[in-house]
Amino acid sequence: MKQYIKERIWIILLLLPVYLLIFYITIIRQDYEILMPGDITPVEEKVFIENGYEQEGSINSVFVYSLSKSTVFMNKFAENLVGVDVREMNPSYSLLTPDEIRNRGKVYYDTGMQYSIIHAYKSAGNLIEYDLDGLLVSYIFKDTIQGDLEIGDKITAINGYEIEKLEDISLTFDLDEVTFTTSRGDVILKRNENSKFGFIIRSNFDITKSEPNFEIEETSTMGSSGGLLQTLSLFNQLTEFDYTYGLKIAGTGSITDAGDVLEIGGVRQKVLAADRKNVDIFFVPSENYEVAKEVWNKIKTDMKLVKVDTFIDAINYLIEYGDENA
Repeated sequence: MKQYIKERIWIILLLLPVYLLIFYITIIRQDYEILMPGDITPVEEKVFIENGYEQEGSINSVFVYSLSKSTVFMNKFAENLVGVDVREMNPSYSLLTPDEIRNRGKVYYDTGMQYSIIHAYKSAGNLIEYDLDGLLVSYIFKDTIQGDLEIGDKITAINGYEIEKLEDISLTFDLDEVTFTTSRGDVILKRNENSKFGFIIRSNFDITKSEPNFEIEETSTMGSSGGLLQTLSLFNQLTEFDYTYGLKIAGTGSITDAGDVLEIGGVRQKVLAADRKNVDIFFVPSENYEVAKEVWNKIKTDMKLVKVDTFIDAINYLIEYGDENA
């Protein structure tokens, strides 16, 4: 009996490294993420103008499927799939909890939608009135501060002074301690030695009046990468001329309230997703253009790939397209 027990113990000890390896490969999450081609969504399903002008074609945002904190097994499997990227997560992003990731995505989506509405109305010459309604916290460098500021908090005052513009945040740069008035109440922050207050904020606007009215549908979409196409769709609904020409238009790019188009992630997967849905024109930020073009060349698609720096670049391209194909 003793000999049997000893043999079982030796077998367990010999197999233990194998069990641990299997556990590591299949269970332990790594700081990696998997990006896969997603689909396109008509922007009018997310935001539309009441009694807006109709369009023959469609303007679509593009999304990707992503899996954060993937395992070694998942990564190895995904590496063999066409159009799928496995990449190490940004160190700052990997430190976020699932709730913080969701809150961050919501901040970017909500503010990105505001910027799209404001710029579309201004560009179309329609009435739009709005006020700054605090600053939303979109990221916190936790090693630089002490305090309970959270992603998603709306900061409305600094040390008792009401915030009137984004640049007011500079009032904190040289302080060792600051009191923020937030949507959750007052939050006292102390900065760590030899560091500045480390957090990222975005302007939050309260749109008080618009002509015509607009309506935003509830959605699970996160992030701001649909900003350019949201702006284009709203602008097209506000103008009698139809810039779609009956085409299926898509693309990607975050947008500022001034109309600048900014870099996004997952551009390879978005180009593939758009091509699979027979998109005619795909707009891409200049910073993403080389990667997008590399994919575009490989798939030998008839889809037109258009580089833009601003919203007006996209409009100008569509005007030229109409002139050339009239």
